[in-house]
Amino acid sequence: MKQPNEPISCQDQAIAETKRQQGQERQRRTRTRTTFLAIGIGLLSSACAVFYFISDRMNSFDGADRAVELLDTAKYLTGDEFEPVETRASDLEDWFFLKHGLEHYTVPRRFAAARTIGCRIFQYNGAIVAQIMAVTGDDDMLFYIFPSDELGIRAKSDRWQIIEGDTWAGAITGLKENCFMVATRGTREKVTELLNRYQ
Repeated sequence: MKQPNEPISCQDQAIAETKRQQGQERQRRTRTRTTFLAIGIGLLSSACAVFYFISDRMNSFDGADRAVELLDTAKYLTGDEFEPVETRASDLEDWFFLKHGLEHYTVPRRFAAARTIGCRIFQYNGAIVAQIMAVTGDDDMLFYIFPSDELGIRAKSDRWQIIEGDTWAGAITGLKENCFMVATRGTREKVTELLNRYQ
């Protein structure tokens, strides 16, 4: 053990200088790592935000808000509004044309065999909307067919886009100059399950 007034040897000075340099090097590495970690977290957060906005935009379409408003009209239905018509959904084209003069009635193939129990025509924001009540198992379904241009709803024809209202959820697709929407009580998951069941 060195005495307090004993001179420091060159070897001790070199060891102390090496330790001091190693401490500075550790501090510099720690600062560099912290900086790179902060930059990495910032880039990852930005990438996640961009992905969210792009995927949200891809799942949206022109007139999505109006489609949700149309979907929300279902919560006021009692069933008395419908005229009883029991047939297959694909067989209603003549009924709608002869009864209401509705042209361009189209149902996607996946729902063509659905059993209908009632139909009606109503006006929504100046457009004529065909509405069909159908059943599948324990689920009630509503089909909506309406001219896309008149309501400003432009759903893509090559895919189903899911929307959610207050108590109903729906999936909408484009069919020629019309839109077709299938709706059921529940959430997005229930509509997805319904679409999967009707392939």
